[in-house]
Amino acid sequence: MNTRIAVARALFVGVVCAACDRTTVRRTFWGDDSPASVIEYDGGVLHGAFVLHHPGGQLRERARYEHGLRHGAYTAWYPDGTRLVTGEYAHGLRVGPWQEWAEDGLPRAAGSYRAGDKDGVWIVYDETGRPAREETWEAGTRVQWRAL
Repeated sequence: MNTRIAVARALFVGVVCAACDRTTVRRTFWGDDSPASVIEYDGGVLHGAFVLHHPGGQLRERARYEHGLRHGAYTAWYPDGTRLVTGEYAHGLRVGPWQEWAEDGLPRAAGSYRAGDKDGVWIVYDETGRPAREETWEAGTRVQWRAL
């Protein structure tokens, strides 16, 4: 896997909040003027949209923050646009169903989180996208697993 480091230049755009006059949207751009990020703050704290892009403008991450903590739907993508992971956050902790994919688009793992910890049955897939094992988790500790 090639790793490419690119530097983004920043352009700060203020958005006036009629009630508080503290909301700011920070936008950054890659050297080719494609978007690098759009991040919302309230009083200097992450609050609102959080969107990152790979060089060239392809989406990298999309999330929301409430008072500095991730909250709501979360999705991340590989540079080619293939999904990497989807799930949900509640007050900064992973919750509910999550899915992960390999770069070729095949499933890698699927299961649930409770209060930030893996919890319940997780299915882990092999390199061909077939279920390879089933893992049972309780409060972040794997308590059982079996090959499928």
